[in-house]
Amino acid sequence: MKLKLAVFLIGVQLSACGGGGSGGSPGPADLEYSSAPVMVVGTAIAPLTPTVSGTVTEYTISPALPAGLSLSATTGTISGTPTAPAAMTSHTVTASNEAGSTTASVSIQVDAPAPMVVYPSTTITLTRGAAALVAPTSTGGAVVSWSITPALPAGLTFDTATGTIAGTATSTNVASPYVVTATNSGGKTQVTLTIQVVSTVVLDLGHATPITHLLASGARLLSEDLPEGAAYPGRCILWNTTTDAMVTSTQCDGGQIALAGPTAVIPGANGLLVLSSSTGLAQATITGTYSWWQLAADGSYIAAGSASGLNAWSPTGQSVYSAAGDYSHANAFAATGEILVALGPAGSNVIQTVSLSAGTSSTGPKFQGTFNEWFTDGSHFQTATGTTVWTYSSTSVQEDLTSLSTLAGIGGEGNWFWTSNGSIYAVGSSATPALTASVSGSLLPSGTTLAILSADSPQLIVVNLSGASPVQNSYTLPSPDSVDADSWGGYAATSASNWYAGNNYGALLDGRTLASTPKYLALGAPFSIAGGGSVAAVATGSGQIVVVNPQTSAVQTIINFPSAKIQMSSDGTVLAAMAPMYGSQFRPDESITVFSLPSGSVLNTFPYSYTSAQQPLDFTLAPTGTLLAQVTGTLFPDQVGPLGPPYARQVTAVTGGPVLWSDSQIAATFSSVLFSPDATLMAVAEGLQAPGTGTNIYQNFTLTTAVSGWPVGWIDNSRLLTNTYVDSEASVVYSGATIYSASGAVLATPALPELQNLETVNADSIYSPDRNSIYSLTTGQLIFGSGNVVGLPNVAGALVGSYVVYPVGPLVVAVAD
Repeated sequence: MKLKLAVFLIGVQLSACGGGGSGGSPGPADLEYSSAPVMVVGTAIAPLTPTVSGTVTEYTISPALPAGLSLSATTGTISGTPTAPAAMTSHTVTASNEAGSTTASVSIQVDAPAPMVVYPSTTITLTRGAAALVAPTSTGGAVVSWSITPALPAGLTFDTATGTIAGTATSTNVASPYVVTATNSGGKTQVTLTIQVVSTVVLDLGHATPITHLLASGARLLSEDLPEGAAYPGRCILWNTTTDAMVTSTQCDGGQIALAGPTAVIPGANGLLVLSSSTGLAQATITGTYSWWQLAADGSYIAAGSASGLNAWSPTGQSVYSAAGDYSHANAFAATGEILVALGPAGSNVIQTVSLSAGTSSTGPKFQGTFNEWFTDGSHFQTATGTTVWTYSSTSVQEDLTSLSTLAGIGGEGNWFWTSNGSIYAVGSSATPALTASVSGSLLPSGTTLAILSADSPQLIVVNLSGASPVQNSYTLPSPDSVDADSWGGYAATSASNWYAGNNYGALLDGRTLASTPKYLALGAPFSIAGGGSVAAVATGSGQIVVVNPQTSAVQTIINFPSAKIQMSSDGTVLAAMAPMYGSQFRPDESITVFSLPSGSVLNTFPYSYTSAQQPLDFTLAPTGTLLAQVTGTLFPDQVGPLGPPYARQVTAVTGGPVLWSDSQIAATFSSVLFSPDATLMAVAEGLQAPGTGTNIYQNFTLTTAVSGWPVGWIDNSRLLTNTYVDSEASVVYSGATIYSASGAVLATPALPELQNLETVNADSIYSPDRNSIYSLTTGQLIFGSGNVVGLPNVAGALVGSYVVYPVGPLVVAVAD
């Protein structure tokens, strides 16, 4: 027995070593994997499948693969989605069968995904002496290192662990680019921030571009304006309508926003930003990609749908409901405590009701027609076949059937529905309209009102839908500029007597004040800025001119005069303003008006109307505030611009009286009269900004000499700066600047860029409003500013004492020069 047992054990041992005894399969050999690419967390890898000779009964690996990856024991394939970074590691794969084994090495490295970095805004305006904290949000892979170049302005620090900019700036700084780099093993992301430090924010105008959305709830109003590319990312403002104060403001993208009860929702770079409407503080950010989203009618939850499901969250971001299914094309209404879903996975002719408290879903009875829209309060929905319309309650009970002439603009609220022609119908009694509004145009429902904004006048009809019958009231909206269909667009109301409207220039009107002196929460875009003495004046999109002290931000005077251009005397006691060109019967005033400051009272008016044959094109107020030069032109015969020759120029006292100087021999173009600081000298161009143009110099209205070039402005009472131009192929190009004496002698040819106008800083430096920059007259060197030409939506700035005052989007700021 002992001998037989020993022989058996020897046989087993030989088989396990893969000796390939008679008739046995050989062990596997030549196991190979192709080189593994660097893998990234969260990204599924292309499967790594081996080649091998022989039969393999099992694959194993050592050490274990990075988290999220797996090895198939039967095929040897490595696959999966890595879930955590891993350093380069050599893994040994063993392929074996009963006869033996073979191995291969696979080197695997898993990198974090490249970081994705977003700052609250890429344009950052800070105030000298005020604490600042600007923190980024980082998605994607965790950032390993942060850096910024060049160094931040004095007093500010950059946290290389978090990317946060903090500190208190100790000096002013012009808008300059700073590049932030966030790096990890997966790569790097760079963000360019434009940072400037100002002495003070002189005015916050609210909005500087068209208001696209307005929402009202209780004592809160949420407004949104239109982004203009990288220059202006767009702004959302939450207002307290009791105090007219901004509760908070944030960057937004011009899309859907929401406000109801205690909650406001604004889409951001990282998802839906949920705010407390009372404090403006962020409560949560809801991330993910969704086909649609809604805030509940009472502000108690946020719902969203996608191809993968329906979700709901509390305002603090906790999930309150989740269900699978394709909700990407659903038309839902987020009612109090329940979500009403049409065109969802339950079917195209039924309403699915999701109860959030019970977490259950039910399906209502079938309805006729194709689902069209929910009423704004969710009380009803409408379906249609052709122009035949069914109106159902939210529980799918039919309440009305009618044939309409059009479905364009159809919508409803409470017991009423309407179409784009201004006809309003009662649900259940829709054979004839209960009211047809007196104007047609854009339909803007809000609360229990329907606003109709005329397409061809500044007329607003507000229809009260809260009573037994609809009642309309007509309002004429202020017109700060020429009237067109887009002059006013935003509307929101909590009642028929408590409404707000936004115009195409960012002004936000409180409709309650329209019968007296209109009040604006947002003043709107800056049209023109002037400075003198210790004050600056800003003509705004509200049609108001605000006179303010840039050092203290204290408003001195508000003048109700729509203006496209303003100028101020050097001592700040006289302000001249020109109404925008191309008026209409709704804004007939085309006058140039002169005001006394600080009172804002009218000194004199040079009257023009939109029907006048001669209309003002430009004006110049003498620095002394005593003389006014005007340029006028003639409308073409159809009385609808543009203005054309003959042009006329004249100079009078600001108080009127006889013409002190004039000419009318400008056939091709026009140029304004430029006064010296003491107003004894005038420079008048005799042609275009072109080769051969000359400038006449007058002293006390008498021609004394002429010089070459196109006049930019008087540096002082004895020096005039001009531009010269040359032909270059098919265009005219700037060739240089020349400084002349008042007698016409060449004094210098500074190496300046092309300037359109100037204000004097001191004997050796000038400020260019069109470039918002200060230059040395000796060297031509840029002393302050970027040197770039100011473009829309910004306008030229102005000098006020030791400050440069200029707009940055909706902010008017001051920087010490």
